[in-house]
Amino acid sequence: GGAAVDGPSSAASAAGTSTTSQQALDGNFDRFDLERFTRKIWEGDTVYFETVCFMEQEDGSIVSGTLLYAPDKILSVRSHNLQTVYEEGRDYTISGNRLVRTENSRIPVFPLSEYREPTNGNNAWLKITGTDQSLRVNGAGRLVYQVAVCYTHSDGWKGIRPESQIDSLPKTAAKLANKEKLKLAFYGDSITVGMEASGQNETLMNPDTMTETEMISGRSPYTPAWPEIVTKKLQSVYGYTGITRVNRAIGGTTSVWGKQNADKLVNPEKPDLTVIAFGMNEAVSSGEAFRANIEEIMDTIHAKNPDTEFLLVSCMMPNCDAETFAQNRLKEQEEALYAIQKERTDLAVGVVPVHSMFLSMQELGKRHTDYSGNNVNHPNDFGVIVYAQMILNALGC
Repeated sequence: GGAAVDGPSSAASAAGTSTTSQQALDGNFDRFDLERFTRKIWEGDTVYFETVCFMEQEDGSIVSGTLLYAPDKILSVRSHNLQTVYEEGRDYTISGNRLVRTENSRIPVFPLSEYREPTNGNNAWLKITGTDQSLRVNGAGRLVYQVAVCYTHSDGWKGIRPESQIDSLPKTAAKLANKEKLKLAFYGDSITVGMEASGQNETLMNPDTMTETEMISGRSPYTPAWPEIVTKKLQSVYGYTGITRVNRAIGGTTSVWGKQNADKLVNPEKPDLTVIAFGMNEAVSSGEAFRANIEEIMDTIHAKNPDTEFLLVSCMMPNCDAETFAQNRLKEQEEALYAIQKERTDLAVGVVPVHSMFLSMQELGKRHTDYSGNNVNHPNDFGVIVYAQMILNALGC
C-alpha cells in the first residue's frame, strides 16, 4: 500500500534508548510517510530519506556518499526501497558529512558498466563529453545502488532559502484560509507525470484521443508523484478534503507542446491554480524563447479562466555528463519565469526555483547519481520530495 503511515509517537521518540522503543521507531522508516517526507531539507535539525549513491570511478575508486549536513546521529540507513537496514560499523562509517562504505559493506556500488554504454544511433543524444560512450538510461533498475539516510544535525543550511509565494496568489490563499474548494491543475512533462516515483498514481489525459490513462507504479517505498504529495499535504495542513488535483502533464513534451494543448487539456478543468513545469526536454532553449511559450500557455488558460492563478516551476538539474545537458540553459529559463512574475502584473504569478535548489545541493556536494531516478533527467524519490517541498513552501506551508 501507498498509504501514508503515522510517525512514531513522541513518547517512542523520547524513549529511543530502550531497545523496544528504538525498534518501534525504526519500524516506521520503511515506507512513505507524508509528514516526514515533506519536512523541508533546508529547515530544522532532521533530514529524512536523503539518498546517496556510491559510484565507481575510472580508476576503480569509489566516490563516498556526501550528505547535505554532517550527521550528529544516524536514525536509519536503508536500501532505496527502505527494506534493507544497513548497520554503522559493519556497512558504513561516518566521516564529517560523508557516509563511507566499509571494506566488507553490503551497500552496493553503481558500476561504470551500468552507468554508460557505447554510443550508437539510439543513444547519441546522451553522448558523454569527450568519449565514445553515452549515458545508459536506467529506470527502477539503477535505484538499487542508492541508499536512503535519515539523520539529525546541528549545522545550518548553506544553500538557497526559497521564499513563500502565497502573497502573489491572493485567491488561492483566501480559498485555503476559508476552506473553500480549490482545484489544482498540473501541466508539464514526465517529471510532472511522476515518472520514477515509486508510488506514482496519476491519471493522465491523452491529448490525441482525449481519453484518460492511469499511470501506476507500485513498489516500495510507495512515494507518490509530487502533484499528489502537494495535494495531500495541503489537505493535511488546512484540514479539509476540498483540495483536488488534475494532472495534465505528458512525458517527452516541451513548452511548445504546452502552448499547443493548453486550451484542450487545461481549460476544460477550470483550475483555480495552474502549476506549470516544463524545461527538461528543451534544456538548451533560450530563456527568451522559453518565456514566450510559457506566457502563451498562461494567456490561453487565463482567457477562458480569468480567476486562475499560476505557479511556475523551474527544472531540476539533469545529468551534465551528457553533452546535450552540459550546454543547458535551465538557469536562464528560471530567470525568465521571474521576469514573467515581475512584468505580468495582470496575472497572479508565483515562481518555484527548483533549479536553484538542485544547484545548491550540487554545490553542497550532491551528485546527479544521488538524486536521479533514471540516470539522465528524472528525479528519484528524494528528488520528487524536494520538488514537493519547494512547491509546498511556495504555497505557504
